[in-house]
Amino acid sequence: MFWQIFKFELVYRSKRPASYIYFFVFFLLGFISIATGSSPASEKVFHNAPWTIADGTITFSLLMMLVCSAIMGVPLYRDVEHQTRQYFFSYPITKGGYFWGRFLGSFFYVLVVGTAFNWGCYLGAIMGPILGQVPAERIGDYGLWNYLEPAFLYGFSNLLIPSSIFFALVAVTRNVKVVYSASILLLIGYLLSNFLVQDLEKRDLVKLLDPFLINTFQLETRYLTPFEKNHLVLPFSKVFVINRLIWMGISIAITLFAYWRFSFSAFLNADTTKETKKKESSEQTPISQPLKRVAQDFSQGYMRRVWWRLTKIEFLNIIRDNYFKAILLGGLIFLILDFWIGNLLYSVPDRPLTIFLMDYKSYDYNLFIFIILLFYSGETIHREKTTRYNIINDAMPVSNVVFLFSKFCSMVGIAIILVTIPMVLGVIIQLLKGHTDFNFSVYFIELYVLTLPGFIQMILLSFAVHLLVNNKFGGHGVSMIIWVCLFLLRSFGEMDYNLFFYFYTPNYRWSDMNGIGHFLEPQLWFNFYWISLGCLLIVIAFLFYQRGIAGGFKERWRVASSRFNGIPRNLIVLFFLCWIGSGSYIHYNVSYLNNYTSNSKSESNSALYETTLKKYEKKLQPKVTQVLMHADIFPDERKVKIYAKVSIKNKNATAIDSLHLLADENIQYRILYNGQPLEYKSPLFFKHAAFNFLKKGKDTANYRIYGLPTPMLPDDTALLEVYSVIENKGFPNSGLSREILQNGTFYSGGIPSFGYDPNKELNSDEDRKKYKLAKKEDEYPDQNDPEGKATMLFNDDADLIHFEATVSTSKDQIAIAPGYLQKTWEKDGRKYFQYVQDTPIDYFFSILSAKYDVLKDSVSISNGNKINIEIFHDSKHKFNLDRYKAAYKDGLEYFSKSYGDFQFRQMRLMEFPRYAGFAQSFPNTVPFAESFGWVADFSDPNSFDYVYYVTAHELAHQWWGHQVVPNKTRGSNLISEALAEYTALILTERKYGKDNMKRFLKDELDGYLTGRANESKKENTFINCNRSYQWYQKGSLILYGLQDLIGVDQLNKALHEFRDSFALKENPPFAGSTDLYAFIDKYTPDSVKYYLVDTWKKITLYDNKAISAKSVSAGKDLYDVTIQINTNKYYADSTGKETLTKMNDYIDIGVFAAESTDKNGRKKVNPLFLQKYKLMPGQKTIKIRVKGKPVKAGIDPYNKLIDRIPDDNTVDIE
Repeated sequence: MFWQIFKFELVYRSKRPASYIYFFVFFLLGFISIATGSSPASEKVFHNAPWTIADGTITFSLLMMLVCSAIMGVPLYRDVEHQTRQYFFSYPITKGGYFWGRFLGSFFYVLVVGTAFNWGCYLGAIMGPILGQVPAERIGDYGLWNYLEPAFLYGFSNLLIPSSIFFALVAVTRNVKVVYSASILLLIGYLLSNFLVQDLEKRDLVKLLDPFLINTFQLETRYLTPFEKNHLVLPFSKVFVINRLIWMGISIAITLFAYWRFSFSAFLNADTTKETKKKESSEQTPISQPLKRVAQDFSQGYMRRVWWRLTKIEFLNIIRDNYFKAILLGGLIFLILDFWIGNLLYSVPDRPLTIFLMDYKSYDYNLFIFIILLFYSGETIHREKTTRYNIINDAMPVSNVVFLFSKFCSMVGIAIILVTIPMVLGVIIQLLKGHTDFNFSVYFIELYVLTLPGFIQMILLSFAVHLLVNNKFGGHGVSMIIWVCLFLLRSFGEMDYNLFFYFYTPNYRWSDMNGIGHFLEPQLWFNFYWISLGCLLIVIAFLFYQRGIAGGFKERWRVASSRFNGIPRNLIVLFFLCWIGSGSYIHYNVSYLNNYTSNSKSESNSALYETTLKKYEKKLQPKVTQVLMHADIFPDERKVKIYAKVSIKNKNATAIDSLHLLADENIQYRILYNGQPLEYKSPLFFKHAAFNFLKKGKDTANYRIYGLPTPMLPDDTALLEVYSVIENKGFPNSGLSREILQNGTFYSGGIPSFGYDPNKELNSDEDRKKYKLAKKEDEYPDQNDPEGKATMLFNDDADLIHFEATVSTSKDQIAIAPGYLQKTWEKDGRKYFQYVQDTPIDYFFSILSAKYDVLKDSVSISNGNKINIEIFHDSKHKFNLDRYKAAYKDGLEYFSKSYGDFQFRQMRLMEFPRYAGFAQSFPNTVPFAESFGWVADFSDPNSFDYVYYVTAHELAHQWWGHQVVPNKTRGSNLISEALAEYTALILTERKYGKDNMKRFLKDELDGYLTGRANESKKENTFINCNRSYQWYQKGSLILYGLQDLIGVDQLNKALHEFRDSFALKENPPFAGSTDLYAFIDKYTPDSVKYYLVDTWKKITLYDNKAISAKSVSAGKDLYDVTIQINTNKYYADSTGKETLTKMNDYIDIGVFAAESTDKNGRKKVNPLFLQKYKLMPGQKTIKIRVKGKPVKAGIDPYNKLIDRIPDDNTVDIE
């Protein structure tokens, strides 16, 4: 009977509309992702490349779990539900034929649906260029197998795992709900691997734990370059095989166990057995007992009492449900993990501040809440039908309003519990970690004012959908489609106008310094807007609700029409007015006051900016020589007023007849030229964005051309007076709007810049082609370009300038600007601070204002000068002040001695709210984000002290960036960033030793390899570097490797001479990357100049691998170690295509004893042998005698070289 049942299942599935809907949905996803260019491929990777198709297949197989549950969860249960056992018992059906026929017939359809995404990709690759939705050059020439191979290699096994588990569980438990619990367990497996992937040291474990191969595939292919992704032979390495053996083994074992436990007759006869037992029980019940008199009470309180009792019954039904407990348990597991570990930076956690915990609850916990609210809203609505109690219930004298409102209130009760759990767990974990500043106001506002309304919105939408659809599974399906569509439109459709996306609100973030700040108002308005819409939908849906036997659409429409009167009609009008009214106010703020612009509109504006104004790019402009600024900060109004006297000079060889001024869009300003106003014209206008229809005319770009009354001749000077106002009006659609705050203002601007800014141009080759713009090969000119050498990198408006600032703020705050504080005073309830910088600085400044505590100290440097240190910080953030201070003191001493004298008499560091996560070095001032180490938990002695390192990096910029200012040519930014990275790394190594550097170097290597893998244009050689992953990560690696070859003192001499040649130059030429290279080349011996050429002028990678290591005793505490290694060197082109090359390079060979701990409790790596060998390519056997028991050995064990696979450099010694 196997074939008959198998064929029956195929025929049944072929007649089900759901089968075609599933196929069509996934086909459409594949088609859209390729045909519209919405794949995750970077610009130099084909949308239909092997890597892209494989990544999509694996990712969407996770979503296919929903299909697996719908198809594989019901084949057996269908016979129970439809009471077909009498028919089956009349046929000679075997257990195996029935079980495997149902299983394989259903699984066949799962496989068919599983290929829908791939077929969609295939057609999308053909139709995309034809439809004009994707450039033809972004589609590669691949055959059909390119699209189907990932399904066979990865997709089918991903489908087998949930399919077999779902089928087996229903066979054993005879309960279709168990599928939901199994889905949660599989989701937990994926999320757990996703959680662990943050830690570099646990990635091997991650590859095995992921049941869907998503992280496995990403980790195995994370370093593939664009060329390799386009020509990828899909990997199925040892780790893939082990992963599949583990997870398929588990699923097959569960299926075989289910088959062993399965009884054909018991499975289909279970109801009969239960009914017989119930009948026997009822027959034994005495019938002679008198019935109690029932007193009926239909007074005014009756409906209220019924509502309360029904609410309690429904609430208890949910919380007692085992599947609710299973889903909630999954959420609790991840909530505890997220709270306990938190957000790691260099593997260092933060202290469990309440503001951080409220971020962490959104990591994984909210996903489980979404599942609970979505699923149980439907279960609650349809509970009576599911339990077949609806016939009795429909006859009860309870109004529809009371009946449905009780269900809604029960779900709100569930939502309140779910929203309270993070506070309970948060307080417990804070106590366990010794943190007692609970900040309950943050808990209450975040959970009950900001989060709970979102949960209620989910419930309202789910209720409305289920009432309208009037079918449990149909309601679940429609609800899921709505949420998936919202997600896809925002993620792939690049649509983000929050007014159109149910439940979505502008993003926000808590801060210890600024609290919820300006984010509260938009959150309240958006939540009111969505709750009003949700209430409107549920009242409309209520009109269609019928108890008893529901009729067709016409009947339901008739019922709804008859109910549209009285209270329902008034409620619909009320909620409609609330919805439209709040939406209008939000639109006014978002689109009118803040000029919302979509991504596509921003692109077209950038293209218009370039086509209209590019002709002015070479227009000569004066240079700023002095700025005397008065800035008034109004924290409560979030406004800054600036009056600046800007001295300008024509440093060109020809006259200047006009000033071209460019300012940010949120700046309102006017100018006086030598005390007189000037007329100006605006050459650029933008059409209003689609959502700004209330505005008249066009938007005027903030680019102005002022004609001068008389031309500025060479060496002429003038005074430009700037009056500007920067004000935050209303609230935007998105973005943190972080610059001007109630507490923690950090603003750098307010004065218009000169001339055309090429950084505002479109950079993407694909976008530029769409708008018929020329391809942009390089951002900056060649190193020998005269104009580039005469222009400073960070601004072309000035060389070095004189700077003074007077800054006022509210009386409870401290205002800070570059320069030395001359005096402070109070006037009219405001506090004033005057700063003067008495030496020339780069035209690069900021103003800050906050309620600060100040830590003061000083240090004497090598020339005997005393440098004052000031650290401005929030009063609650004193945890790591010693680390910031130590970095300043150590750095000022070492950098001054090694590279040249520090140019200022003081150095300041200021905390600002965590709405941004960076630190930035201005002249003698460094703003440092609240989230960047102020509350980091360094209780683990092995933690990398990134606070010390990043502070040292920002301090190093006072030499590399402020003393030596890079010019505006190709690769010059490495002077600022790569040298700051390297010098900070050396300072950190001096404090913590080489052992502490291995983890950091591995992180840097991972960052560089990941960056080049995601390159959207081309990878330049280091001397021409133009990407952050090059000047940060690669820069620190190759400079650290160089000092390891030539010695840190030699490299310091080169850097000192380089600094002496270019420090504090007020006139060009300024320093470029070739200048730095020349000084380093001078101090590099001929024997290792190959390394300098390889790392600076070529793209070089190594493939170092330790194959095996063995040791034998050679006497008392002596061991002979034999190491087998393999090494190769590759040169790569700009696309990532690699070519094997010759080598005879110095590479470390190391043998290590077991790790120990030093007096500070830090792990200590114990090298028994570490020496450089000059190695040629290929496999080598190296024999070494060491003193002490060896446990590990390898090649380049500290990851000093750029290795394509850095994880296999060492092996355990046998």
